[in-house]
Amino acid sequence: MKNITSSIFILLLSMCIYAQAQEMGTPQNFTLEKPSDYAQYEPYIIEAAHWLESTPLNEQVKKRKAIQSFIQKWTVGSSSVQVNKQAFVDIFTKANPDLSSVFLAAWARHQLQNPDEKDTIKLHSIGLESMNKVYQLGGGEEDRFFIKLNNIIAAGELPTWVGHQLNQ
Repeated sequence: MKNITSSIFILLLSMCIYAQAQEMGTPQNFTLEKPSDYAQYEPYIIEAAHWLESTPLNEQVKKRKAIQSFIQKWTVGSSSVQVNKQAFVDIFTKANPDLSSVFLAAWARHQLQNPDEKDTIKLHSIGLESMNKVYQLGGGEEDRFFIKLNNIIAAGELPTWVGHQLNQ
């Protein structure tokens, strides 16, 4: 009995490891017309946000473009997520426009996981932290604004800085 239990445990563990190793897919033939269409993709948005955040900008570019396109379409029409990105964020996307979708995905992921979250300072901070993570992975154009952002994050001053930007 002990050998059977051990064998089942090892099999289940192997299956979990295999499932985690699978590549992030891209949505194909999707329909975004009614609320239930958007709701069915919520788990994908969360997974996509994690994938974008852990993949350098210059890797798997074709897949990144497809995922980013879907995230942009999904966030525009979703009733579960209300992204209200302010203009000051755009300074961080001029040299690396793909980071805009990273911001959207991080904001959407957080709101899906925390449906009552409405704090725009926190949501902007989450989006900016995610953009900074991706920038630090490399693969993008050098951008002096990320040196400043990285220093602000390291000092633990991002929410204060974001609050100041939102009040200007």
